Amino acid sequence: MSALPHLVLIPGSYPFSDAAENTFLDPEIPFLREAFAQVFVVPCGSRGARLPLPSGVALDVGLADTLRCSSTLTLLRRALFSRLTRNEVPWRTNPWDTIRSWRRLLSHVGHAVTAFRWLRAFMARNRFLPEDCVFYTYWFDYATTALALLKRAFPAVTVVTRAHGFDLYEERHTPAYIPVRQQVLAMIDGVFPDSDQGTDYFQRKYALPGNLRIHTARLGVPDPGFQARPSADGLFRVQSCSFMVPVKRIDLLQQGIAAAASRFSDRRFFWHHFGDGPMRPFLEENARKVFPENVRWEMPGYPGTAEVFRHYREQPIDLFVNVSSSEGTPVAVMEAASCGIPLMATRVGGNPEIATPRNAVALPPHPSPEEVAQGLSWCLEHPEDLARHRVGSREIWWERYASARNFPRFAAELLELHARKSTQGMVGCPGGGGRP
Repeated sequence: MSALPHLVLIPGSYPFSDAAENTFLDPEIPFLREAFAQVFVVPCGSRGARLPLPSGVALDVGLADTLRCSSTLTLLRRALFSRLTRNEVPWRTNPWDTIRSWRRLLSHVGHAVTAFRWLRAFMARNRFLPEDCVFYTYWFDYATTALALLKRAFPAVTVVTRAHGFDLYEERHTPAYIPVRQQVLAMIDGVFPDSDQGTDYFQRKYALPGNLRIHTARLGVPDPGFQARPSADGLFRVQSCSFMVPVKRIDLLQQGIAAAASRFSDRRFFWHHFGDGPMRPFLEENARKVFPENVRWEMPGYPGTAEVFRHYREQPIDLFVNVSSSEGTPVAVMEAASCGIPLMATRVGGNPEIATPRNAVALPPHPSPEEVAQGLSWCLEHPEDLARHRVGSREIWWERYASARNFPRFAAELLELHARKSTQGMVGCPGGGGRP
């Protein structure tokens, strides 16, 4: 076994631009590179522009190519003959939910078995000894299931995953079902939710094996080196930043701003949103329809992290708002907090851990437009408290979401978990045979 293990990181599409995973992983990758002998990035997809990786980090798109070229018939056949499928019985009271659950199961297992076969060949091609490898999936999805199968074949590998929102909470899905979750939890070494709420969810919902490490591992963002300033011209500036999809409820925020602006007809408002997505045409039309004359707005798309921070540095911002119906811990909220921007957020997922009474106005999990307007009104009526929230945001960022603290801790935890397995005398020979 080498002095330091190799790390194989399996994201959704990083370093390709399709899902903007660079906003999550760019701050973390340098710390992983420093901690491990080698870092390999093996994405499941490769759509979009290829973004740069740090020096010394290798990229292999073979898995993405294999998954893209696998036929539906091949995936179905592999799922039907897998032990994972035979051990799973996703029956539901509603027959249509049963059908949807089975379709999700077969797709999940088919992709997992295909990825497992590629990863097994990847290990052989690179002459990796199992005891020298840490495999890390950024999302708890079929790639994690593939690694569970790899660990069944090679017990000495170390397999861990992060978990965030859609890949963590079964209730985010219709029906509320994530395939083979209990089976996979019994096969891997560690699960690292990005919030205490996520850790608590796992502990309450599943029967966790004693040898599984489950521990909150918060994400983080760097110190931007400045603090955003409030408006000094009488304009109330509201900032948001998210992908334009239904779970973000950007239309609810628009309605709330419109209601607050109608209530404070003598005040001028400016709403600025970073982000893009399939709801853009609807949200642009909705803004034109619901905003009164005293609201200006801009939706410039997502220009990249550097441009986001440039805007926060150069433009006044009075409040950052997140009204999602479900969340992990949004990196966009961390970025705002690192700049000392007061927050307003729904009490969902990890939001209450970053949007606290020290720095935020709390909204109920499913607020009405009037409740959003009430939160905005409170901010307008309590400028001294809002000023204290600016200080609180920086403090919360430093205490909980500073990348210079969180990512070295996470890398050290992966190394410690790997070392613990090594001292237990795991050997590099394959484990159980048979079908995956």
